Amino acid sequence: MNSIMFMHLAFIYSLVLVAAVSAQSALPQRVAVIPVGGIDQVTGLVGEDYILRCEQTLRPTADDPAPDLRWSFETVAITDGGKYEITLKKNESAKYSMSALTIKNSELSDDGDYRCDGLGGGTTISLELSLELEILSSGEGFRIEEGLVLTCEAHANVTEGMISWEFSKDGTSEWKELPNGEQDLGGDSTKEVKVEGRMVTLLTSDVAATGTYRCSVDAVGGGTKQTGEAVVFANLEVVAPRSIKVSEKENGMMRCEVFGNPMPELIWAVNGTVYTKDSESDKYEVKPIESKEGTVELHIMAVTIDDKYSNYTCTARLGEEEEVKEILLRIRDPLAALWPFIGIVSEVVILIVIILIHEACTKGEDIGETDDEEEDQLLQKNRTITRDGEQTRMRGTNN
Repeated sequence: MNSIMFMHLAFIYSLVLVAAVSAQSALPQRVAVIPVGGIDQVTGLVGEDYILRCEQTLRPTADDPAPDLRWSFETVAITDGGKYEITLKKNESAKYSMSALTIKNSELSDDGDYRCDGLGGGTTISLELSLELEILSSGEGFRIEEGLVLTCEAHANVTEGMISWEFSKDGTSEWKELPNGEQDLGGDSTKEVKVEGRMVTLLTSDVAATGTYRCSVDAVGGGTKQTGEAVVFANLEVVAPRSIKVSEKENGMMRCEVFGNPMPELIWAVNGTVYTKDSESDKYEVKPIESKEGTVELHIMAVTIDDKYSNYTCTARLGEEEEVKEILLRIRDPLAALWPFIGIVSEVVILIVIILIHEACTKGEDIGETDDEEEDQLLQKNRTITRDGEQTRMRGTNN
């Protein structure tokens, strides 16, 4: 009986062992190539160095050694040397390989997809580069003046032939291309600007030359177009009251107007927090005045004493230029209308008290006092009589 049971158990164990071996042999002998850390996208600025990494691990039962990993860009194989540096690390016992591709001093042409291939497949890692473009002014800011020079500065190796200029009056639509040479922007002058590669020179101070200037660089190979913008303006001004007075628990309103050419953006802020007409707030509401361009009101609901300690600012912004006005909120005393009356009554009461005190003091000093003539008459009537060595004072009496 025991021998039969033992035979059954041995048979079942052999079946399980065969199934395990079959399952193990059915497993793939390699794992797909993957980016190290799952990082399959890298972004940054042109001019920096970037490192892309991939790895692959084979199954322990695989007969192949640790795999070799190869890099390519846009289907073109990459070799070690020059602007590229490739390192490959292997662990034969773990059948593991890791490769790192370093791209030195990146350029716009390096933007794109890089592929790492190993045994039986590969993976793709994207490198997205942006060019930091900045427009510099030869003057103090971008206030319009004849002879002002705008320079498109790229923080990377960019040739002048890669740079193009555009102009828009409002900065949002109808961009006008500005090729090299003198260009007409629609003003009274024949030509308002002169374009020379990475520079634009204003030939006039006419307001027609005010607006948004944009320099662009197209990435080689169909990459993302890089741009930089600057707003040239004729004037920039903020008009707002220095302070407003509001009674406690009432609603307050601050009005701000901005002027400029082109029209600047108006920004309301309370303690550094910006509020717009779309802001959801129970305390503050921003209302543009549609009938008057550049005028926006800030409404403050149910004013409290604490509201006077807040910082209220109205800002006019044109590109990088700003003008800021700070407005004070003063809380009006609810008894303010009574203070003049209380002051008058107090003055009258004080005056009456002073008069009464003076009268009382003056009346007390007059009691028992006589005139000088009466004193002389009394002295004349006094007699001194001496009898038997005794001095007797006699006072005359009035008949």
